[in-house]
Amino acid sequence: MEKLHKNLLFIPIIIVTLLIIALILSFTLALYAPGDPVLGYLPEGPIDWEVYEQVKQALGLNYPLIIQFFGFLFRMLIGDWGRSFSIARMPVRDLIFLKLPRTIDLLLFPLIIGLILGILLGIVSVKSRFKIASRSIQLFSLLGLTIPVFFLGMLFQFFLGYVNPIFPTSGFKTITYDDPPFVTGFRIFDALIAGQYYLIADYINHLILPWISLTIPILVTTILLVRMYLINQKNQPKAPEKRSIVPFAFHIALGFGLIFTHIMRTEITFGLAGFGQLLLDAITNADYWTIVGSFYFVSISFIIVISISLFLYVLYGYVKDQFISQRKMKNKKVIEVK
Repeated sequence: MEKLHKNLLFIPIIIVTLLIIALILSFTLALYAPGDPVLGYLPEGPIDWEVYEQVKQALGLNYPLIIQFFGFLFRMLIGDWGRSFSIARMPVRDLIFLKLPRTIDLLLFPLIIGLILGILLGIVSVKSRFKIASRSIQLFSLLGLTIPVFFLGMLFQFFLGYVNPIFPTSGFKTITYDDPPFVTGFRIFDALIAGQYYLIADYINHLILPWISLTIPILVTTILLVRMYLINQKNQPKAPEKRSIVPFAFHIALGFGLIFTHIMRTEITFGLAGFGQLLLDAITNADYWTIVGSFYFVSISFIIVISISLFLYVLYGYVKDQFISQRKMKNKKVIEVK
C-alpha cells in the first residue's frame, strides 16, 4: 500500500512538470512563430494602425517579457487560445474542436485494432517458443516501420482507387452530398440523429483506405513498443518495490509521438480536413494563433495520455502484487496444513 501511495504521489509531480514545460515551450513558440498575433483580432479589410496599436496593447505585447509570459499562461489555462485570421476568422479553440471529431473518427478504429493485435503479437514475439513466429513478427514490424505512412496510403490509393476503383481515394464525403445538421460534430452521430443513413455509409466508405493505412503503422509501432517494454522488464529487478514507471512513461511518450505523426500524414494524404490538415494549413498560411493553440492542444493531449497511462500502470502493478502476495500466502497455508 505504501508503494502505491508513493507512485500515485509521483504522478501529479510528473503532470505538473510536463504542464510547466508545455507552457514554456508554447510561449517560446509564440515568440518565434511566423505571423502576427494582432491580425486575428482586427476587423476584415485594410489595417487601421491606430486600432492595431490598441489591440497590441490589449494583448499585452508592449509589456516586458516576464509579464507577457504570465499573461500568455493565464490565457492558455482559461482556454483563450487566440483567433485565427487566415483559415477561419474565429477563436482557435472553437476551430480545433470543429476539426477534431474527424481526426478522432480516423484514429478510433485503427487504434483499437492496432493496439489489440500489436499487444498480442508483441507478447508472442518475446515469449513464443517458436523462433519462426517470433522472427516473422519482428520482420513484419521492422518492414512496416520503414515504409512511410504517406507512401503506404498512396499505394492503397493507386491499387484500390485507380487500378481497381473500389474505394474513394480522397476526401471524407461524396461531393454531391451535403453535411448533416451539426449536433455533436461527429459525422456518423449527426447523420444518425438526422436519419440520413446514406451519409454514414458514404463516410465509412471514404474512411476505409485511411483506416487501413493508419492501422498498419499503429500495429507495428505497438509491437515494437511492447517488445521494448517486455525486454526492459526482464532486465529489471523482479522485486515489486524496485519496479520503475520511468521506462513505461518513455514508451508511452514515444508511442504518442509516432502515432500523432502517422495521423497527420494520413489526413494530408487522403485530404480528410481534420486536425492534422488544420495544423499544416496554419503553418503554410502563417496563422499565428492557430499554430500556437494547436501546439498547446497537442501538449495537453500528451499530458492527459501520459497521466491516464501511468495511473493504469500503477493500478495494474498494485493489483498484480496483491494477487501474487495472496497466492503465496495461500500456498504457504496449504503447505503448513500438510
